Amino acid sequence: MLCKSPDNRIYAELESLNAGLLRIVASGGDAGRNLGLPSAIVAQLGRLRQDELAFIAGTPVLLAAFVPSERSGSPDQIADAGLCTDPYGAGCDTRTDPWSRAARLFAASLLTWFWKTDQSDHLITALCLGPGEQLPVLSVTIIEQLAGRATERLRVRFAEHPRFWPDLLRAARSRDVELRTLSRLAVLPLVLAEECSH
Repeated sequence: MLCKSPDNRIYAELESLNAGLLRIVASGGDAGRNLGLPSAIVAQLGRLRQDELAFIAGTPVLLAAFVPSERSGSPDQIADAGLCTDPYGAGCDTRTDPWSRAARLFAASLLTWFWKTDQSDHLITALCLGPGEQLPVLSVTIIEQLAGRATERLRVRFAEHPRFWPDLLRAARSRDVELRTLSRLAVLPLVLAEECSH
């Protein structure tokens, strides 16, 4: 029996999403919009060169997540985040500053990616969503409606881990090929531990 080859496009998509997340974090650091990352890590991200940021974006997992309901103190899932009546979502998110608009656009992009990916690979979706999270039945209209509220639950994955982000930053500034490879691969046990703990 032949095994199906993995679709290598997933890595390019993850890299693009991770790069978008890093832009959001770096642009919101001064206002304390760190999406869960410590301020010291955000400050270091802001000082990285483009090639160093691209290295971090190339981490082989999704670095963005929505806060699971049990940690957010709310009983809702993404599906119950509260649909607004305005079809374009303006009534959900009245903040009009550039960071909020960029974060809302990123959240909509992330939801769209989940929607598309879930249609072909439920396992990838489950691994990227994180434990305890479920997708609603999505459509373009529902994504537009959910994006504002989903932005409030947007976080950087593994932000509370004491070594992951510091080690990744160190590797991004290094030219040591082995260190760079190991720092990226260190995320895989974290993903497995995250899944096994729920």
